[in-house]
Amino acid sequence: MSGTSFHGPTRRSDAVDPHWTLHTTKPHLIVRLAMLVLLAAIPVATQENSNAGAVPGVTVPGNVHISINEWQLPTADAMPDDAFSSKRDGSAWYSAERANLLGRLDPKTSKFDEFHLRPRSDPESLVEHSGSGVQSTVYFTSRTGSFIGEFDPNTRDVREFRIHGPKVVLHDLAFDTNGVIWFTVLRARPPAYPQGSEVGVLNLFSSEIRVAHTPTRDASPSSLAINSRGIPFFTELDTARLGSIDPVTMNITESALPNPDARVRCLTISPDDAIWYTDYVRGYLGRFDPQTSAFKEWLSPSGHGSHPYAITHIGNVIWYLETGTHPNMLVRFDPGLGNFQSWPVKGSGNVAHIYAQSDGSLWFASPLTNSIVRVTTEVKAK
Repeated sequence: MSGTSFHGPTRRSDAVDPHWTLHTTKPHLIVRLAMLVLLAAIPVATQENSNAGAVPGVTVPGNVHISINEWQLPTADAMPDDAFSSKRDGSAWYSAERANLLGRLDPKTSKFDEFHLRPRSDPESLVEHSGSGVQSTVYFTSRTGSFIGEFDPNTRDVREFRIHGPKVVLHDLAFDTNGVIWFTVLRARPPAYPQGSEVGVLNLFSSEIRVAHTPTRDASPSSLAINSRGIPFFTELDTARLGSIDPVTMNITESALPNPDARVRCLTISPDDAIWYTDYVRGYLGRFDPQTSAFKEWLSPSGHGSHPYAITHIGNVIWYLETGTHPNMLVRFDPGLGNFQSWPVKGSGNVAHIYAQSDGSLWFASPLTNSIVRVTTEVKAK
């Protein structure tokens, strides 16, 4: 076991609901050796964009200035999956499924700390939860381990909330205003992962996990965000639909996108509770109003084949990455003015999330350059 990762004794809750179990594990040596043998059989997420066949990136001028800082990870070829800047202390946290680790960067000193997890933890999406402690707790989805991990930066202890039943491929997660975690399960990949296309919720106080299947078979829920009313919305990778789930009844509603060829990767929810999404296949930015069921779409600046991916907002202004272009492009869209502005960025690849900070900075992991990226934004006087 790595000296930077510690695990408590095994505990299993006496579950009444058959949908959930709780584990905190410290595998014995034999189990660990078996996991190392099996590790080679685990499918690892690969980057779809190596700039081969990419369309030219289009730079659109405007009155916003950006500056980019980039920090190379200490572990070579880790290909980080996700990264955010902590609202508590400004440190940047990241996950690297390929290297099976979590990491922390102090941007002020450029110092890294990396925490190697037990084999087959496969951390992907990350989120923080700020409690009463000095540091925030970090939660992550174990992509192929069928659990949500709770990492305590103080003790370096990992608690695992395990999904009961057949193995699944987890993807995104988010906290709602009640402090519970919502997560998405991609489509089934039999025989190793026979169960899928679910949205679930984890109550950290009771350790209860509930899941609901999408009405459309093999829809593959992916990106997840929660509106001001506590309603989770999510994308479906393999259908031309967006989904939402009632947090009380767990009933899922699917909303058909305007174009049947659309395949949406990521979404964000602006302060007015509008759903903004990136249509990866068609190269469009879209807006969905859940109150009126109205859609509106804009062709991304680099056009068809630009593969827009990770998306976020600062106020009502939308930011996202085009990942099918050479070079990749960072795009800003002002809904009030209806105009775009865009800049070239080195590398990036298929970035799952961009996180916006209150100071107007943007953070994301760049798998292709093996780095953590901060974008500082400033509106220039006209």
